[in-house]
Amino acid sequence: MSAVLVAGILLIAGWQVYQLGYERGLLYGQDSDLQIAELRPRYKDLEVAHRQLRQRHAVLERDLMIEREASARVRESIHDMEQRIYHLTEELDFFRNIISPEDLERGLHIQRVRLEPDPDNPGHYFYQVVLTQVQGSQVVEGTLRLGLEGRDGGERVRYDHATICPDQARGRGFSFRYFQVLEGRLVLPEQLLPERLMIEAEPAGSGLRVAEQSLPWQSLFNLSGGNP
Repeated sequence: MSAVLVAGILLIAGWQVYQLGYERGLLYGQDSDLQIAELRPRYKDLEVAHRQLRQRHAVLERDLMIEREASARVRESIHDMEQRIYHLTEELDFFRNIISPEDLERGLHIQRVRLEPDPDNPGHYFYQVVLTQVQGSQVVEGTLRLGLEGRDGGERVRYDHATICPDQARGRGFSFRYFQVLEGRLVLPEQLLPERLMIEAEPAGSGLRVAEQSLPWQSLFNLSGGNP
């Protein structure tokens, strides 16, 4: 076989190999283009779905925030309503005892006692004592005095009216026929852990008995005023 013939055979074989590679490459390229073309709509659908989910999430977050604010307002309204019911019930009982006091013993009564912290002076409190006279038509006069029991350094101590109410050292006078609201300021001695407040309403020469109460300190603060 001559060299010219061998060269011709190699040339033909090389050309066939080139053609086969070209055709396969063209086929693979067409397949890739076809796959990408098929994926584009799916990608766009996913983009739309993702955007819609994000928008829905934002709406749900806003709705949740609105619902929380509404729930807070509802809870606040319920709390305010409970406070109003509490005070109205208290006032109703108060006036019922004045208008229809059949269940109460004749004489002087301590109807209600309340304390409220002075926000500007720690350890200072505003007191309110309501006195009533049951089944009596004459004016009753006398003196209200407060006392305080507690612990100081682990020891039980007691303070009189002059100590805890220095503005009214001799007591708080009263004069009324049916009821009277007495108010004043109470000063807590330093280092004292208060436990009980003693209330004494002493009539002056009217033949009525002294009215006395001893109340736990924590019970003297109404619902809206809070504890000290």
